[in-house]
Amino acid sequence: MKVDLRSWRPTIIVLLLSILPIYIFIVGPDASAALWLGELTPVELLTAVFYVVGAFTAIFAAIRSKRLVRVFFLGWAFCCIVFFGEETSWLQSYLQYKTPEVVAEENSQGEFNLHNLNFVQGEQSDRLGGQLGNILNPRTLLNSDRLFQYFFLAAFAFYPLLCRRGPLARFAQEQQLPFPGARLLVYIWYPVLLCSVLIFLTSGPLTHGLNETREMFYAFTIASFIWVAAIPVRSRSGNLGSVAPA
Repeated sequence: MKVDLRSWRPTIIVLLLSILPIYIFIVGPDASAALWLGELTPVELLTAVFYVVGAFTAIFAAIRSKRLVRVFFLGWAFCCIVFFGEETSWLQSYLQYKTPEVVAEENSQGEFNLHNLNFVQGEQSDRLGGQLGNILNPRTLLNSDRLFQYFFLAAFAFYPLLCRRGPLARFAQEQQLPFPGARLLVYIWYPVLLCSVLIFLTSGPLTHGLNETREMFYAFTIASFIWVAAIPVRSRSGNLGSVAPA
């Protein structure tokens, strides 16, 4: 079941938010650090909020759904909860509890999370660099950032493509599994690709700031997809999206 935006008007939200990475790119890391450097900055807080919205929306939709559609939304709820936990170091950023020593010794930032464990991280220069050599460096191909990007690519590129043709398309239609339509895909990919291009053109702390901003857009677009996908569950009408046959 294809879910999509009713019109292009919601993309105004994305266009306005896209001013943020452009601003960071123009003014540089020193002038923009207050927006992204630290766990309680606007970019970090919005990232966490978007995952919370996505999780609650998915849980609500799962309760109102049946069969595989319920599994679909429960899967997204689980993902959002994990992403929120990792983003906030499982609320350590807010509660300021001490990292267990066994985790701190293996965590590159001494935090209580999985994505900064040494075995899923490349060298610091790999994580902050935006050059082609770093992108293709074998040490970064399976680190935590890359694994998340593979997930995002699978969810919002391969999955929608497979749902349009072949056996999976028939299966998705029969089971009413939501997949994003063209407008929603533009809405999802535009800010992510914009940040990716800017990251490619930078290095050092500025790249880190743009990476944090891209993570915010990951959260925002995931929450947006869940919200639009849940509209048929909540109601047959809505302002943010509509349902169309595949």
